[in-house]
Amino acid sequence: LLSPPAGLSSLELALWFGVFSILLRQALTLYNEPHLALGAGLTSDYTARTSVFTSSIGLSFIGSFGVVGLLTGLLFPETPEYPNNGLLNPAGYPWLAFWGALIMLLSVGYSAWGTRDRIPHLPSASLTAPRVSVRQILAAVRIAWANPSFRALSWGTFFFVISISIREIFSPFLGIYFWELTSKQLGGFLIPTGVGFLIAVSTTSMFHTRFDKKPTRIATSFLPAGISGLLVVLQLVGWMPENQRWVVVALGASYLIAGAAG
Repeated sequence: LLSPPAGLSSLELALWFGVFSILLRQALTLYNEPHLALGAGLTSDYTARTSVFTSSIGLSFIGSFGVVGLLTGLLFPETPEYPNNGLLNPAGYPWLAFWGALIMLLSVGYSAWGTRDRIPHLPSASLTAPRVSVRQILAAVRIAWANPSFRALSWGTFFFVISISIREIFSPFLGIYFWELTSKQLGGFLIPTGVGFLIAVSTTSMFHTRFDKKPTRIATSFLPAGISGLLVVLQLVGWMPENQRWVVVALGASYLIAGAAG
């Protein structure tokens, strides 16, 4: 994905990124679905499952953002050829792909090895149970879709993923060209994001117990989205401070809130 052949046209480059982005997502799905199923199988307690998933998601985000921040500082420093932002230097991206893949391989291997002792305690399917047909799967989907809560969750997740994807796509553009930040400043935002996730990990179970999962998730979805959009609007109308330091502080606060709400 990050090492396209030299000399590709715009169309060929778009096809390269499109195909390998889809393959990357498919590979992530092949890993993530069993991983999520393992988390659900570790306990049958409602609150305990919340703690398991909160810890897993929080640590995964902290690890991924931490690695990205570290590699950004090491692989994309400002140079005489790229004095404004090292992220514009294409030479760092093959190394980013290499080290990112190595770290993922080690973390997945450690996760599999560290949870091997839980295998005998996981729920297992009956060997005498009849095979599930495609017709039964479609019937189960229709039954689930008839549930208003399931439809709300499905549509909510669908639009939430779209919003996150849009934000991730435009974040480099906004950081480099709109906010005119350096690669070190962009990497530094991972610190408040990590702190926010630590807050989320330690308080999610409490909020789910007090307010239940659905209203908590709805409230925490609107908060970071509203703040992120508000800062861009304030900059467009000229209401953001001219001092770059205060812009960084405001953006850092938004990343902290986004991390805590995520």
